Amino acid sequence: MNDRPPFHTTIQEILDFALLDTKFVFVDLWSLVHLISGLLLGMILIRVTRAAYALACAVALILAYEVAELALNDVVFLPETPVDLLWDMIIGFAGAFAAIRIAGRRSPPHKTKPREN
Repeated sequence: MNDRPPFHTTIQEILDFALLDTKFVFVDLWSLVHLISGLLLGMILIRVTRAAYALACAVALILAYEVAELALNDVVFLPETPVDLLWDMIIGFAGAFAAIRIAGRRSPPHKTKPREN
C-alpha cells in the first residue's frame, strides 16, 4: 500500500533528499528550488523598482509563500519542520538578495525627475 498523499509525486520525493540535517540547519534539494526562486524573484523585482523596495518586496513575498504553504499543509504540501521552514526562507532571501545586489551593480541608479512648479 502506498501511504504518500495523492498530491506527493516522485519528483517531490527526490527533492526531499536531505543534504544537511542537524538540530539547527536543514538543507535538502528543495533548497535549490528556493534559491533559484529567490534569484528569479530578485531579478524581476529589481527591474520594476529600486533595490531597497525590491528587497522588501522579496522578503514579503517569500514570507507570504511560506505562510500559504503552512496553511495548505496536508492539502497540497507535506508538513515541514520549523527548522526546514526557516532555512527555506533564509535560502530564498539569500537568492533574492544576491540577484538584487548583482543586478543593482549592473544597472544605472534610478533617477527621479525634478518637480516642476
